[in-house]
Amino acid sequence: MAYAILRIEKLKSFGSITRSGKHTDRTQETPNANPTIKNIELVNSNNLTVQELVKEKIGDIKHRKDAVLCAELLLTASPEYFRPDAPNQAGYYQPERLQEWFQTNLNWLKEKFGNNLIKATVHLDEVTPHIAAYIVPIHTDPKTGQDKLSYNVDFGGSKHR
Repeated sequence: MAYAILRIEKLKSFGSITRSGKHTDRTQETPNANPTIKNIELVNSNNLTVQELVKEKIGDIKHRKDAVLCAELLLTASPEYFRPDAPNQAGYYQPERLQEWFQTNLNWLKEKFGNNLIKATVHLDEVTPHIAAYIVPIHTDPKTGQDKLSYNVDFGGSKHR
């Protein structure tokens, strides 16, 4: 039986955003990745780094020092989904299953997060395909009408939720 997997990580500093972005963009050494395989950019504007995209998106919005600046989402599925005939064969996947999977996930990301989705990349260079997506949680405060960062609006604030 195949499983969907979603991991969400809070990124509260530009240093953590930079480190995450370097891993996603493969601008740092990634020992478990095959450098001969090209990854697929699903969402990115102007080939900016994740840190540049976050700074551009936040702009001059005032925020607390401990605010979540960005959320990194990892979306994947168990190997049985991508290669039902050979779940233990690392790096192999059925192309039609992959195409359907990443289109479904991209549609969900766009529907759920809209313009707050600033980057999404499909990694094919590791054992099992996965998507790294970045969300800047900007929302309009209903009381003041001003834009603000609010991780709780999108993700509920608690890891148990």
